[in-house]
Amino acid sequence: MGANDHREAGAGPLRSAALALVLFALALAWFQLGSAAPPDSFDVDEAEWVAIGVHTWQLATTGESRDAGASEAELAEAAARPWRLGIQESTFGWMNPLLPKLAFGAAAAVAGMDQSSRRVYPRFHPDGIDRPKSDATRARRRFLPAADAARLVTSIVAAGLAAALFAVARAQAGLAAGLAAWLLFAASPTARTVAVYVRTDLFPLLFGVLALLLALTRARDLGGARGWRPLVAWALALGALCGAAVGSKLNGALVSFAVPLWLAAAWLAIPRGERPSILRPLAAAVTAGLVCAGLFWVTLPGLWGDPPLEAVGELLRTWKNSLAQMSRFGPADLAAPRDFLPRLGLSFQRLFFGNEPLFELTGVALGLATVPLGLAVLVRSAWRGSIAARQVLAFVLVVGAGSSIWVPHDRPRFFLPLLLVAVLAQAALVGALAQLAVRRRAAAQ
Repeated sequence: MGANDHREAGAGPLRSAALALVLFALALAWFQLGSAAPPDSFDVDEAEWVAIGVHTWQLATTGESRDAGASEAELAEAAARPWRLGIQESTFGWMNPLLPKLAFGAAAAVAGMDQSSRRVYPRFHPDGIDRPKSDATRARRRFLPAADAARLVTSIVAAGLAAALFAVARAQAGLAAGLAAWLLFAASPTARTVAVYVRTDLFPLLFGVLALLLALTRARDLGGARGWRPLVAWALALGALCGAAVGSKLNGALVSFAVPLWLAAAWLAIPRGERPSILRPLAAAVTAGLVCAGLFWVTLPGLWGDPPLEAVGELLRTWKNSLAQMSRFGPADLAAPRDFLPRLGLSFQRLFFGNEPLFELTGVALGLATVPLGLAVLVRSAWRGSIAARQVLAFVLVVGAGSSIWVPHDRPRFFLPLLLVAVLAQAALVGALAQLAVRRRAAAQ
């Protein structure tokens, strides 16, 4: 491992896990206590996610399509292909992977919800979107008993992400960095807002950060001295986490592009005389990719029954059209630029003046200094041979650059990946300053 991979030698795995669990519990309590979500109404898209969650859970557990808003003829039509027709034709349906919907549906089932309704979605109103809003309002209200349970799912995911960020930053730059990452994310108004509504945006980020943590802590398995079994297990787990990321939201596929970079960083860090065959990282990358692709297919049952390439092509076209519609028909004041450079400029602006935690908390653009300095610390550590810094840097670059391209609306939740970029960069800076203070104190004694 590189000289800058600062892990506390005296802190065993159980102690580290216990600390992460405590921070998870604190974050969960913080998000729940600070929740501004109204118990008697839904925010934008919440009812739709709960409704599709109920429908998805029923299909997955019973094989039945329980749609209280459908006629007998409509139910018979949907029964021909329940994962693709009926409620699944909505933009929340077949083109969105299963994992968050199953979680929301399970929570709704615990709350006593056992039927969905297509009337939640404007496309199923007999008179289209011009039908009086009271029809949709009545349909949405039937799901209010499940609101708190579904929102709790999102809060649990957000708290897990806070704990995972702590673990990643600690593995890369020490305890101070880990605590800084946890505090910056948990205190961020953007994170606190998204964490208490029924949203899917946090799911792929959680699995992506967990994949990064696995890459950081098991990089030694790439060495030939440990044999093939640990490497295969590592690759299978990486693939499963990447598959869970894309199985939560399609843009979670970005995480899979970081895997070859993580493997390359670990392989190149091994001294030339000890470096195993390049077949080891290649085999690990292929294994992880196959597992990821398999989970992608499993979590999109709307694709089943069609030739895979045709099905994926149709999915991507539908997704692209959906994003275009969001940009075209959404609120004018929230429209994101369509061209690449203006969109990149918007992402740059949000990185330093929007979702950056210190700016949100103080109103001062401290991120203009702290984020570049933190990235410089990561680059310097990577240049000096730190595997962890190289892997964190790869994650930051892939997720940050990739998410900047995908911006359908100028809403804070669409810039959550940039929040992670800021948090990990600033945590690296805190870790470097803490290590500098320790060295100066030691030199003064």
